[in-house]
Amino acid sequence: MCGVQEALNKKGYSLMLLDATITDVEQIMLSRAADGIIVHGGALTKPIHQLLVTRKFPHIVIGHPSDTRINWVDTDNALGGRIAVEHLSGCGCRDVAFIGALETDDISNERLAGFRAAAEENGCEYRENWIKHTDGTLQSGRAAALELLTAPDRPETNRLSAAPSGDDAVVSTTSTPCTHFLSASSI
Repeated sequence: MCGVQEALNKKGYSLMLLDATITDVEQIMLSRAADGIIVHGGALTKPIHQLLVTRKFPHIVIGHPSDTRINWVDTDNALGGRIAVEHLSGCGCRDVAFIGALETDDISNERLAGFRAAAEENGCEYRENWIKHTDGTLQSGRAAALELLTAPDRPETNRLSAAPSGDDAVVSTTSTPCTHFLSASSI
């Protein structure tokens, strides 16, 4: 949000953060109290979506919406997974592991695709059992890291690397037991 605020300030605009309901958003549009609206994808409800589309109010949604008739931006998650592995490879790491969110999580799957492609391109070894999926909690992140470190066929521990994906809380718990670590979710 700091980058958004900085860019808006350069253009003479101010950034106002609101926890708004559909009524609030409609009132803002009708009163022209704002020149545009930025909506986090997780807060985009069907009524707000419909309002943005029908009123053609200037907007941007952060995160890939299911309906692309609205304006949106998103992170290149595959690139994030790729950058993490390339960094680890550049530091001399050859065994890499991936700790991500649930197997059904699109963001984690995109990061995993980038991780796999970069691991192959950079000569890094990973095994399917070195790919761990978590529910995003501290406990599951810690459990996944410990499972990797205590497995009989674990990655070479003096070169163990992790390219985690997901919540920063999970990332922080997995970084402690790893020799070298980079968070793909913060790229």
